[in-house]
Amino acid sequence: MQMYLLITRFRDRASGGKFVDASPAVEKHLADELEKLARVYGAKGDEFTKFPTFNFTGNNCHCVTFFFA
Repeated sequence: MQMYLLITRFRDRASGGKFVDASPAVEKHLADELEKLARVYGAKGDEFTKFPTFNFTGNNCHCVTFFFA
């Protein structure tokens, strides 16, 4: 029961995609780094905060054989 309450409390505090108990300095550092990424790579929105999706189609596997003498 205690573990359930701990996890529930953590989820409540961690909701919103922000750090848990982050100081204003940490939040400012994150904002500065995301701004730098946007400026250098031209990112707009949350492009750099989401995991990329990969779509593989077909069977493009190439077998490579190595022979050692």
